[in-house]
Order: sequence, then C-alpha cells, then structure tokens
Amino acid sequence: MSVEVEAVHRVTDELVEAARRILPQLSSSAAPLGPDELTRIVGHQAITDQAARGHGAGTALTMAALDPAEQQGARSVDLTSRSSRVAATRLYQRLGLQLRDSNVYRYQPGPRPH
Repeated sequence: MSVEVEAVHRVTDELVEAARRILPQLSSSAAPLGPDELTRIVGHQAITDQAARGHGAGTALTMAALDPAEQQGARSVDLTSRSSRVAATRLYQRLGLQLRDSNVYRYQPGPRPH
C-alpha cells in the first residue's frame, strides 16, 4: 500500500464511505456523518483508517500538518489524543513530539450548573 496525502475539496460518495468506516474507529459515541455534515467539515484538515495503519499514513498526515506550520513560523503545535489511542501516542512520540502536562476541558452546550 502506498500513502499519499490529498486535501479534500469536494465531498464524493467515496469520501462518505471512508467517513462511515473511520468514525467508529475514532469515537464510539459520534453520530454518523453524511454528505451534508462532511461538506461542512471539508475545509478542516484533520484521520487514518485502520486498514491504512502500519503503512505510513499516520506519519504522512501528521507531517502534512506539521511541515506547513513550521514553514509559516509556528513556534509550537499541540496535538491532542485520548490516552486509549495507543498507536497515535506511539506515533507522536516516534515523531519527536513531547508529552505535555495539560488539562483539557470540553464544553458541550446544555443545562448549566448554577
């Protein structure tokens, strides 16, 4: 398997099918993504399908994000990943990223405590 990183500019049936396969690998609670949802997020660069793992896809995707950041003068780039994503943790460490002591908080709209 060869790995090539390609920016998505248009939602196709192939992309919808790929999202259907990969989303459960990333989250057990995320709702499925259809063409409308994918169209809204196509502008964001964000994923490695389990079938592509071990072939350099994660490295290629990570470097496709880090290289332009460095070229544009970014002083740092922070990546987040759940601790249960062991393969992602190994990848980030292998690429030289350093684990930071950080609190991550998530806001989800809903009833607020008083």
